Parts: sequence; structure tokens; C-alpha cells
Amino acid sequence: MLLKGKRVREPILPKIGGDNLLPLSMMIMACSTMLLALGFLWQGGKLARLANNEHPTLVQASAGKSFIALPQAYDYRSPQLLQSTAKDWVMLMFSWGETASNVVPGSIDLTEHESGKIPLSAYKASMLLSDDFRDSFLSLYTANVFTSEAAQGSISSLYVPLQVLPPKEIGTGRWEVEVLGSRYISTPQTPAGKMVPANFKLEMMAAEIPQSPLEEDANASVKAVYQLFESGIRITKVEELPHASR
Repeated sequence: MLLKGKRVREPILPKIGGDNLLPLSMMIMACSTMLLALGFLWQGGKLARLANNEHPTLVQASAGKSFIALPQAYDYRSPQLLQSTAKDWVMLMFSWGETASNVVPGSIDLTEHESGKIPLSAYKASMLLSDDFRDSFLSLYTANVFTSEAAQGSISSLYVPLQVLPPKEIGTGRWEVEVLGSRYISTPQTPAGKMVPANFKLEMMAAEIPQSPLEEDANASVKAVYQLFESGIRITKVEELPHASR
């Protein structure tokens, strides 16, 4: 027979299977890896641009007040905060009785502590002391400062701060602050009272700041302690100075 055989057309796409399946898989993986790397590079560029942008600093509170917020190290505490905390702590700790009742809240009320009775204001202030220092300080406090006479109402005291020196940094997240002032002390025998110089040096350290919000129905004592903790400061040492440091 003189019939001519028909020529079979070869497929345009290669046949998948057997010998060419592995190279095709490798090529797909290589393309996927390249696309993934390009995606990471693009995302990295976006993050770099965000990091280089100026951070927003103006913050407006719900009450309408505005203030400037600047990024700082976690253990940074401003000199103003350290000075204010030191002054408030000394006033709370060394003011009690009728003389101080109109100036320092809680100074006329007493509460029980294992070392003895102490003013409620001093008890609140003691919460700012570090855990390993608090009990030993209160023992000295009830023995030498708020004695049994004071607990019976025979001695009243009001601390009058005159100057708070700038904080001195003594380590990372640690400072010394000196509070210079006088104690106005009155007794039934000396109702006019007298001024006694009283200068203190406080060693302070940065501490954990409360993360949970204060409950709206919290009592006054809890609010006062919470406000002290909000400063993110703990007191590790208190030293009475015989003379004002200049």
C-alpha cells in the first residue's frame, strides 16, 4: 500500500511527570522564595521609614488638657518628679496631730502597725519604702519620732519644706534627693510651738509603675497609695542630715 503515515504534532508544553517533575518543583520553589524575599525587603523599607518619622508628641487627655510626651528610657524619672515625690513623702511622714490636720490629710488619724501606732498619713507614705527597708524604718520611726507621747496626742508636728535640692544620680535608675526644712512642733506646755531644723537625704530608685487602672469606687486610702505608686519610685534609704548640704 502506498498510504503515507501521518506526522504526529509534538505538544507545545512539556509533558509533566517522571523526569521533569523535580526540576519544575525546584523552579517553583525558587520563584516563591524570591517573591517572599522581595516582600520582606519591601516591608523592611516601610518599617524603616516609619522609624525615621518624627513621633507624635502632643497628647490630649479626656478632660481636655494637653501635654507633650517624649520617648524616654524605662528607668528615667524627671528631676521635677523626684523632687516633688521626696517633698511630699517627708511632709506625710513627719506631720501629725492638730497642727498638721488642715495641711496633711490623714495626719490626725492613727492606724496600727506591728511596731506601734502611727499616723495614717505616715502609713500611706511608708508604702513608698522598698520592701526590705520598710519594717526597719518604721521600727526606728515609732521609737524615735512618733513616740508614745505623740500617739497620745501630746506632741503635734508639721513639716515645713524650705528647699528641695536637684536630684543627684548615683547609678542607673537611682538618685539621691535632699529635702531641707524645719518641723514646727507644739505640745500642751508650749502651744505656740517651736521650729526645729530637719533636713533629710532620700535614696530613691525607679520601680514598676502600676499597669492596672484604679477602680472608680476605691476608698481614699487606696487612692492615696495608688497615686504614690504612680510615680514609679521607691525609697531605699532615709538619712537625717545634721546640717543643710550646699
